[in-house]
Amino acid sequence: MAGITKEAFFRHLGVELLGSVIVGAAAALTMKADIGLGSYDALTMSISVMSGIKVGTVGMIMNISCAFLQIILMKKDYKPILLLQLVYSWLLGLTINLFYYDIFASLSFSSYIVRLLVLLAGILILSFGVGLTMSSGMVGYPLEGSCLQIGKKIGRPFAKVRQDVDFICIFIILILYFFFGGPLSIREGTIIFAVAFGPLMGWNMKRMADSVTKWCDSKHD
Repeated sequence: MAGITKEAFFRHLGVELLGSVIVGAAAALTMKADIGLGSYDALTMSISVMSGIKVGTVGMIMNISCAFLQIILMKKDYKPILLLQLVYSWLLGLTINLFYYDIFASLSFSSYIVRLLVLLAGILILSFGVGLTMSSGMVGYPLEGSCLQIGKKIGRPFAKVRQDVDFICIFIILILYFFFGGPLSIREGTIIFAVAFGPLMGWNMKRMADSVTKWCDSKHD
């Protein structure tokens, strides 16, 4: 993003902030379906239930921790613009709390089919929001950024490191469940996430990348 104009910077920022709000709302919707979450969100939910801290706040703390991990890993190569990840982490956690505890507070689904449809809708919206943010390409999310840097340090592909993180999250959830009485927040929905989310996000990024970049970087009168 070297040499970016002020106007283009604020367009990229706006796109990524919008993407973060969409991601937060969609994540809250998948949580309301209550048939399992992606491993990272499932871990935040388990910690939230056990600690009494709101789930969005737990996610905020975890994402901010990932942002600081990037600083440690990148050292002198760390770019100040990546500090915006702290803002994204705060906004994402705030949005999840707002939708999960307030806007979606009264949502309750007795039918399993409805829960499944809500989960699928949430995954579709979530993949769109992440695809929108990643298409901008300015800052990105702390977790993915940390996985990328870890991969560089140990010589392991990003996709493999990100998959390793998913396995670690699932392992921690199982430890919390079997030894500390935590909730089992991984279910069939977790498998659906694993199968559907990556391809959908990739499709959204491929579909939006050129148009988002062109709009952000082009001159407007």
